[in-house]
Amino acid sequence: MMSLPSEFLTRIAYEKQLSPTEEDILIELFGRNKNRVQVAQALDISESSVR
Repeated sequence: MMSLPSEFLTRIAYEKQLSPTEEDILIELFGRNKNRVQVAQALDISESSVR
């Protein structure tokens, strides 16, 4: 799976008024191709928070 550029994801996060945590999740999922478990571990949040 091809990852998206972080600048693009940051712009999307800004346009959608995402919180800093939501932006981090977006970048981890689509910019670094991590799965939900990996994102939760990397950000030290619950897996259910990553949706």
